[in-house]
Amino acid sequence: MSLRVGVDIESVTSVGSTLGQFGAAYVERVFNEEEAAWARRHPSTATIFLAGRFALREAILKLVETDDSLVRWSDVVLEGGGSGPPSVRLVNDSARRAHDLGINKIHVSMGRAGDLVAAVAVADSDGPKEEGQ
Repeated sequence: MSLRVGVDIESVTSVGSTLGQFGAAYVERVFNEEEAAWARRHPSTATIFLAGRFALREAILKLVETDDSLVRWSDVVLEGGGSGPPSVRLVNDSARRAHDLGINKIHVSMGRAGDLVAAVAVADSDGPKEEGQ
C-alpha cells in the first residue's frame, strides 16, 4: 500500500473577487447544491467556506493527477463537513482516474490562517492498476 498526497492554498480575497465578478454562475460551476445552500444560509462566512471547498477540490484533483481543464468540478463531490471534514466521492473522469491509480479512500483536512485557506488530501492506494483490472 502507498499514500498519495494533494495540497492546495487559496486566497479568500481572490475567491471573494471571483464571486463578485461571476456570482451565481461561479457557484453553480464549481460547487454542489449542498455547498451553495450552506453559503446562502451563512453569508457572513460564505467566502471563507467556498474558498476552503475550492482549495479542497484542487488538492483532490492534484491527488488524482487530473488536469482541471479535462474534468468537471462536479466530478469531485464533497458532502457534509459542518463540524468536521467533508466526505469525498469522485464520479465520472475523476473516479475512473482514481480507480486506475488504485485509490481506495481519500482523507481530507483544511486549515485557515488570515486570508489563506489550505487543504490537504491523502489517499490510500494499492498502486496503479494493470490494464484490464
